[in-house]
Amino acid sequence: MDYLEPELKFTEELFPANYRGNILARFREKGFAVIPGAFQADTVDAYRRQIESLVIDSGHPSNPYRLENEDPILVYPAKAPRILDILKGCFMPWFCDPKPVLFHPAWNVRPSHPDSGVVVDWHKDADHEGRTNIHGYARPTVVHINLYFEDMTPEKGPTYVLPRSHRDPCISPYDNGREEPLLCDKGDAIVWDQRLWHRGSARTVEGYRIVAIFAYFAAPIEPDRWPVWNSQKAAYHAAVNDMERTLFGGPIDIG
Repeated sequence: MDYLEPELKFTEELFPANYRGNILARFREKGFAVIPGAFQADTVDAYRRQIESLVIDSGHPSNPYRLENEDPILVYPAKAPRILDILKGCFMPWFCDPKPVLFHPAWNVRPSHPDSGVVVDWHKDADHEGRTNIHGYARPTVVHINLYFEDMTPEKGPTYVLPRSHRDPCISPYDNGREEPLLCDKGDAIVWDQRLWHRGSARTVEGYRIVAIFAYFAAPIEPDRWPVWNSQKAAYHAAVNDMERTLFGGPIDIG
């Protein structure tokens, strides 16, 4: 099968330590933060056109469009250096920086001026009772990255969140929570904690509402400092189900 060659180009230069620290501080406090310039802005439009070329009808009224999901171009943005560098600071460190692992790449494609049933209302993805922060702030085990691939404004249908609702279970849409849209410029990414209350919104200008939502977890290992015993390799290759393959392999390249 022929695959598209991504037009998107990454910004290779990482943030200075203090700038990076401030992004991570905003993420911990508010539950989200913009990662500026993850991609070279002058390459974003061409990449978005490539994504739009993969949009097909789904036949489902509440989710009318989907993308052909075999082309690696759909996960290509996940390895942007600035995104991975920020993600390392979002997870709990062990004896080395955690290594981000992509486990759930998703694309959300919606029409402009949609019916109300197409717009997702307030919800949480995890920790509805606020148990993870009962002894103070706990770093998340799963982190999401939103990618819009355009200058994001309210009329283009951003995700809305309730800041700090990942830390305080008393903040909710049912008790006068104050919402804020996830806005950014073309080429930026947004990192956010999936314990936040959040909702979709309708695009009111022409064009698709497209957002890539990439979920990552952390592997607290350094592959070149973490040798895998031959016995573990043998157990992995002899695994009889997914539970055993995850147990003995996980994100490690067993070989």
